[in-house]
Amino acid sequence: MPIAMGVKMASPELNVIVVAGDGDFLSIGLEHIGPQAGRNLNVCAVVMDNGVYGLTKGQSSPTSETGMITSSTPYGEN
Repeated sequence: MPIAMGVKMASPELNVIVVAGDGDFLSIGLEHIGPQAGRNLNVCAVVMDNGVYGLTKGQSSPTSETGMITSSTPYGEN
């Protein structure tokens, strides 16, 4: 989102689209929504929700279902 915000601020005429995973966007990257909204930047975000962090080989994420077994929660997500 920070790069998309910079692109949109530098070139407001562009249609800017962000594609991110659920772990990145809804956990680590969620802090960038406030500044984006505060600047009223028209940026489209596409979030792919697979319920795990892909780069850490399936670690549970904020969107993991209760009871989901992952590499970091072998007995299920609580």
